[in-house]
Amino acid sequence: MNLIGELAALSVSFFWSFTALIFTASGRMVGSQVTNRIRLIFALVYLIILNAILYGEPVPKYIIYQAFDNEGAQILSQLTHELDYAELSADGLKALLAQSDTSRAYQPTF
Repeated sequence: MNLIGELAALSVSFFWSFTALIFTASGRMVGSQVTNRIRLIFALVYLIILNAILYGEPVPKYIIYQAFDNEGAQILSQLTHELDYAELSADGLKALLAQSDTSRAYQPTF
């Protein structure tokens, strides 16, 4: 009998509860701002290490943020492969998927 899923669920619930207890105790000792700042520093260090392991460099070379005037400009940028990720309305996503073979929705059934 394969119990990997059940063991994973139990371990996740255990560590989730343990984390809540640790954050509550540390928040009472040093305050919530200090606790959250330390948590964010640990998360940043973890992400830098993970990025170095997966991609061979500690931080990405560049991150581009581009603001669009309207959804049509966002769709056009995705169709010309200038935009990797877009938050579109349902109608905008349908229009994009009808025109592109390389774009896809988060859920395959959309």
